[in-house]
Amino acid sequence: VPDVNTLLRFLDVFEVAQGWKDVILLQTVVDRFQQVGTSRASMRLKRLLADKRRRFMVFDNEHHHLTFVARSSHVSSIDRELSAIARAAEYLASNNPWAAEGEEEEEGETQRSPWHAENKNKNKNNEKKKKKE
Repeated sequence: VPDVNTLLRFLDVFEVAQGWKDVILLQTVVDRFQQVGTSRASMRLKRLLADKRRRFMVFDNEHHHLTFVARSSHVSSIDRELSAIARAAEYLASNNPWAAEGEEEEEGETQRSPWHAENKNKNKNNEKKKKKE
């Protein structure tokens, strides 16, 4: 989970290093990157996120109940961002199926993220409900 400075300094490396896959970027980091980076750098990041083979994804930590950090007038925006990154990284480290050895297979499909599995289960449940109706 790279922070804003890492992303700004090493965007070239992220683009060129083909072996780096399944990278999670936090919404907090992407938002800040778009504020402080150039428009050209923002376009490069968007292309990287759109590349399905690379599987870079954005975790919306700003809207997840376990990773949200409220804004406060007593805390600077930079300190709040650092706290949000730390909280989201801790959450992802403890809830990330990629951290387990090997990858789980479900019906012949590689499970790539916890959100993928959640959405797949929701879709299956919705299909069952529709069949009953």
